[in-house]
Amino acid sequence: MTSFKFHQRCGKLVTVFDDGRCAARGCPTQEFNEGIVFSNTLLPDDKVFEVKITKIISSWTGSIKLGVTAVDPENVEPVPPSSPELLNDTWLLSGSSVLHNGRPVLQSYGIDLDNLEEGDRVGVMRTREGDLVFYVNSCSQGVAASNIPSNLYVVLDLYGKCSQIAIVTDREQAGSSFFAPPSTDSNQIHEASTSQGPRLRDKLRFHTRCGSLVKLSANRRTGERLKPSDEFNNGIVMTHRPLKDDELFEIRIDRLVDKWSGSIEVGVTTHDPSTLSFPATMTNLRSGTIMMSGCGILTNGRGIRHEYGQMNLDELKEGDRIGMIRKSNAELHYYINGVDQGVASNKVPARVWGVVDLYGMTVRVTIVDPDNRDEKNMSLRRNTPLAFLDMQSPITEEAELEESLLFHTTCGLHAAVVNGGKTAHRPYAFEDFNHGVVLTERTLRPGEVFEVVVDQVVPKWAGSIEIGVTTHSPLDLEFPATMTNVRSGTYIMTGNGVMHNGTTIVDDYGQNLDQLKKGDRVGVMRAHSGMLHFYVNGIDQGPAASNVPPNVYGVIDLYGQAAAATIVDRNMVTNGQEECGTPGSMMTSSLSASTMYQPSPGDVVNTDLCFHQLHGRKARITNNGLTACRPHAIGEFNDAIVITNRPLQDGEIFEIALEKMVDRWSGSIEAGVTLIRPEELDFPSTLTDIDYDTWMLSGSSLMRDGELIRNGYPCDLDSLPVGTRLGMARHEEGSLHYYVNGRDQGPAFSYVPPGVYAIIDLYGQCAQVSLIHNPVPRQGISVLKGRPGYDLTMDVVIPHTFSTCCGPGIILKDVNTVAVRGEYSRNALVCASHQLNRDENFEIRVESRHPLFAGSLKFGFITTDPPSENLANIVASLDRWFISGSSLYHNSNKEQKFMSSSFERLGPDDRVTMKRGKTGVVVFQVNGLDLGVAAPNHYNTIYPFVELDGAVDRVRIVSNGNPAYHPSSPGGESLSMGSLSANLPASLVQDVNIEAGPSKSIEEEIKFSEIHGRNICLVNNGLSAKRTASYNQGIVLSRMPIVKGQKCEVRIEKLTNRWNSSLMVGLVCQPTEKNPLPVTALGFRRSAWVVSADTLFVNGQKAKSRLPFNLDNIAVHSTVGLSLSLDGDFHILIDGKDLGKVASGISDPCYAVFDLYGQCEEIQLINLELIVSGYYEKADFDCSVKEKEKQNAAIATGIAGSFKHGCNYINICKLFKSFIGIPSSYFVPEVTCYCGSCSNEYKFSGSEKNSKDHHLIGWCRFPFSLSRFRENTPVNVEGSDRWPSAYYPAEVCHIRQLLDAGQLYPSDGLGLTKPKNPVETDSKTEEVESPQLVFYPVLPNSSGRNAVPFRYKKQLYSCQVAFQLLVQPGSYKVSENRKLEASSSRRSPTSELSDIVEWSTKEKGATVFQALLVKLEVNSQ
Repeated sequence: MTSFKFHQRCGKLVTVFDDGRCAARGCPTQEFNEGIVFSNTLLPDDKVFEVKITKIISSWTGSIKLGVTAVDPENVEPVPPSSPELLNDTWLLSGSSVLHNGRPVLQSYGIDLDNLEEGDRVGVMRTREGDLVFYVNSCSQGVAASNIPSNLYVVLDLYGKCSQIAIVTDREQAGSSFFAPPSTDSNQIHEASTSQGPRLRDKLRFHTRCGSLVKLSANRRTGERLKPSDEFNNGIVMTHRPLKDDELFEIRIDRLVDKWSGSIEVGVTTHDPSTLSFPATMTNLRSGTIMMSGCGILTNGRGIRHEYGQMNLDELKEGDRIGMIRKSNAELHYYINGVDQGVASNKVPARVWGVVDLYGMTVRVTIVDPDNRDEKNMSLRRNTPLAFLDMQSPITEEAELEESLLFHTTCGLHAAVVNGGKTAHRPYAFEDFNHGVVLTERTLRPGEVFEVVVDQVVPKWAGSIEIGVTTHSPLDLEFPATMTNVRSGTYIMTGNGVMHNGTTIVDDYGQNLDQLKKGDRVGVMRAHSGMLHFYVNGIDQGPAASNVPPNVYGVIDLYGQAAAATIVDRNMVTNGQEECGTPGSMMTSSLSASTMYQPSPGDVVNTDLCFHQLHGRKARITNNGLTACRPHAIGEFNDAIVITNRPLQDGEIFEIALEKMVDRWSGSIEAGVTLIRPEELDFPSTLTDIDYDTWMLSGSSLMRDGELIRNGYPCDLDSLPVGTRLGMARHEEGSLHYYVNGRDQGPAFSYVPPGVYAIIDLYGQCAQVSLIHNPVPRQGISVLKGRPGYDLTMDVVIPHTFSTCCGPGIILKDVNTVAVRGEYSRNALVCASHQLNRDENFEIRVESRHPLFAGSLKFGFITTDPPSENLANIVASLDRWFISGSSLYHNSNKEQKFMSSSFERLGPDDRVTMKRGKTGVVVFQVNGLDLGVAAPNHYNTIYPFVELDGAVDRVRIVSNGNPAYHPSSPGGESLSMGSLSANLPASLVQDVNIEAGPSKSIEEEIKFSEIHGRNICLVNNGLSAKRTASYNQGIVLSRMPIVKGQKCEVRIEKLTNRWNSSLMVGLVCQPTEKNPLPVTALGFRRSAWVVSADTLFVNGQKAKSRLPFNLDNIAVHSTVGLSLSLDGDFHILIDGKDLGKVASGISDPCYAVFDLYGQCEEIQLINLELIVSGYYEKADFDCSVKEKEKQNAAIATGIAGSFKHGCNYINICKLFKSFIGIPSSYFVPEVTCYCGSCSNEYKFSGSEKNSKDHHLIGWCRFPFSLSRFRENTPVNVEGSDRWPSAYYPAEVCHIRQLLDAGQLYPSDGLGLTKPKNPVETDSKTEEVESPQLVFYPVLPNSSGRNAVPFRYKKQLYSCQVAFQLLVQPGSYKVSENRKLEASSSRRSPTSELSDIVEWSTKEKGATVFQALLVKLEVNSQ
């Protein structure tokens, strides 16, 4: 079978990936063209080339264009920006028009491609007869052209809305023929429809144009009439395209309201919804319309049949289905719950749209796909006597108590109910302050607490939430502006008073509701005695009224500051195992899931995973979120979807036990994963109704986004008995596996993205499940080892919580993740419940400060296991390291002081982090920035602790726990504090960090921020920025802050002469993520220093002009940069040269800002050094700095007296190597030092002065792993002694670029080449040949060339680097070099060789990196 791929020759903005099977247009929100791609081979006859649209950008018009061309992609140069510009026998389908060589030849052909959406497919085929046929969603659109030539390539244009496509494989095309025409038998209808899967159709949706009161949701598959209690019409919805012959259009009634007469009307119409002026009801249309209303058929508004079928639409209930089919013989049939009602009309026009009128009682409907199980279940429910259901499922008061409270969707003018009835809010809270009354869906039971939590507060207004009860139902109440205006049947608490029927009955009652903040709770309860009580944060405010009548509704008024509130689910706070479901002969039960597996001694149970409080309307969550059930399982079979409270981690198994089954319905549990957050999910009737971002297993069928992928998965969920354990896990490589009783059933899906929630549907027979918390061993052993059947390797995750052993001044909340200091209490100290592993972070967030307290939070660790007794009693005897104020303490001794913000100034939302590296060194951060202090690494056990001993009185743990430390785990090592200290004593790490600033990963730092100007497009993995339009809106910022001791440089890649002015450079300290970017960098009005041309602007105002440089004169390939010294001075650098200070007194952290203004169109970030520290003069960069032999000898004998082990010089060289940002995976462990003391071991003295390695004295050699460069090496050099060694002096800023390239390469921009002297050339040909690579058989005396400054312990060094190379024999020339000799003012024994010999080559791949050489020399003071 033919396997198609995309050609590598494509449009300027196109990226081809996934082995040539996917293509994407870059900068899709800023560019709409330059998206042409070709097939890599000719299109065979009678073979469909089909692609799927995988990403749509809605901001553009137009979409994908598809066709064929006789032009060979190899000969297309350049590729035009749009496909209609392709000539020479090119046929294209653009929109609904067919173009030949850019000119339209056929209008109104097939489905308009501009209306396609994500997931739709388009294809093209040339038949052997020479006909050109296009396909949309595997459906032929007919012959578009005839007698076209053979030998054609497929051409696609990712234009406008279409930004990404993927080739449909042969396997996916294998079943792409349309389902067979349905017969009149309902079972045959659904068997035919479901056998091929919904994917094979152009899935029906509602059109965007609809009645004035209609709201569309669920990807336009659901329609709902707004204000159902006030309005009964203006609810028309239509399909987004005409119905095809023999295509079933079926909808399900989701919601009815018992207020109006009449109900839903369905039918077909010839009117196009895009041009129709929608009437109040469809029966008002007098042309082209056939509708079923009640039990009659109306044509053009007139009744033609008064008795049709066996069902009356006005008598249908929620869950019933209505369908229609226009058959190929022009007959119209209706189906109700799968039963054919017969011929409703004949001679129906061929082109008709499906139409639904949400009239009268019908409020909400959803388009559904055929499902035999649903229809069988509905038929069974409909035909079962109610007495039988009552006998099997008696509704007791206890069972009713399980029904959660919900808000009624009928509410105040400015209010709306979301989250499945759990949340009410004022969508426009900043514009209005009243009309926010919301009532509960049902009456409160005696003793039932109606409680809400305040989700959003708008401080703009006065007043806040009001809560109470009322005898008025939500359907009868005429909603007032505020609830205090209601004059009957209402008790309301407002402020700190209580009102009855608008009159105050208690003036000073309880806590003032106007002072509530986000997160506070308020509730109300009517007791059995008729007493009314209000609650604030769970505290009873006392009796408020007596003789309150029964059958009252809960009511809240989202007034003033209160903008949103969510009902607190009382089932979620129930302790102990609650029995869910109902007793009866049909219900089968089993043991609780908690008894199925007992953890071993020492195991830790990860208890944070549970079911979310948002769920399907017929589901219930109990047992602290661990159990999900369908309470009325005998009478109901659907609407019971539940989802986890958080996404699953890679390798984490979500496992449930099937506890109760009902031997009554068809089908059973459905399980899968979804990217949809619980708060964003509109819980449908069944899991198969979710048609985006969802992967699931139904029976033995695998489905994605509600569409069938394949049948026959080894696990059949419909056959699982009671007691079965069902699990799911997403593996690290993206595959989704299912597990039954611990046995892996194999991969079900591939390429499932991370961050998915587990989701299950308690459908049909499945009535109750409980979640099993898998035990996790404390040591680094997989949780699944020792459990039979599991072969998944999973990281160990220990949740971070506080220990219950704490000081008396601490109150723990939210499952021990929040610590609160009691009012005016001391001894507010608390430890973590588990020790901090290596390579793990412990992070807390400050939630509140006490305005009357001063002092500092204490944050650190203890070095022993926490005591079992009161922690405050023995705190003085504990060995503690902690931060307080701006210092690091060991017990009561101050060890170090840092210059960053003091802990005394921590405020709400500030985060404090303790990071333990792989070597055990502990560093501290505030809001992601290192404090420059570290605790030693010689402790095996450390427990984090917090002491709320100052203004901070409430903190929350926000870290989830990283996988336990595995010493042998593979992977690259980031440049964190832990990795930098891998070979260094703790004292060195502490000292260097004080001066060098934060040591975040270079990989993360060297990038532009995703926050940028509107006309900016980031490319090259965030290293390059392009301005795509106009001359402004081109601001880019560094991704991470620039702190004192850093510099940042960019290279100008492209200039244009269209505009005036050019690049602007500066520093800005305002938080860019919270403020919109200005049009130009001069628009920053706070804490901003920007250089434009030769002028410095401070906060947008001119501060200094006539600087000794002009940025408008910078040429292409020049480098421009900035640096921030430890003294807070802002320097400008051009081509690596420091041009002096332009501003001073700048505090860190701040961000580097570059404005691609005017002539400057593209820059690349080339350097962000972390090691330039202290104040430095221009002489620090001077290449003529002389050696100080006496000071160099001091390095060899050891300048750091605190070192206890090893060579001092090699330790400093290692530190320097770490800071220049080269991952440790490039190197092998062996390191050779040739300093003054170590060189004695190699006997470099006397007559051996001219030995082959004598020139290495003073250098430190770090050998590379040759395997890193194998793919760039033409031959295998490992183990070969025939390749001679050579040396290449390099610049620090080019090291990483060369290593990433894998070899030396000619590049004038990097300064890696040396052009030949024309006098020395042998011919004219040599003069114009490519430049040569020049290196030396021995290291030349560079006399400080290319040196950079590096400060350690207040000593400034000049640092040089060089490469040791392996050179392929016969690939280089040997020549003399007189120039270097003349420039050397000081001779050395090694310079004689380097001055007379140099090697050069032009061959690519002739050199291989062997080692990195580093040399430090004490700089002149």
